[in-house]
Amino acid sequence: MLSDGGEHWTPRDTGTDTRESKMVHEKPGTFARWAEARKKLAWISARWAEGRTVYLSTVYRCWKLGPKHAENLKATRSGLLMRSGKSWVTADGCAVRAV
Repeated sequence: MLSDGGEHWTPRDTGTDTRESKMVHEKPGTFARWAEARKKLAWISARWAEGRTVYLSTVYRCWKLGPKHAENLKATRSGLLMRSGKSWVTADGCAVRAV
C-alpha cells in the first residue's frame, strides 16, 4: 500500500518461458510476455471490479483509466497494448497504480 491508499502492480514471475518455440520466427520469451500481460490486465480488471481507478504512467505522462476504457487495453504476444488513436502502443513499461 502507498501512503495515499494506492496500490502498485508488482509482477510475480519475471522469468522467460522455458518452452521451446515450434516456430522459428518467434522471439524467446514471447509466451512469458503474453502471460505477464494477461496477469496485468486481470489485475487491472479486478481493481475496476472493486470500484477503483487505475493509472498507467510513464515518466512524462499519466492516463486515468476506468471500466469504460476496458476496450482500450488488450493482452497480446507482444505484451500489454493500449489504444492510441487508431493504433496500438505498448504499455509494458508503464507503471500501473490503483487508487
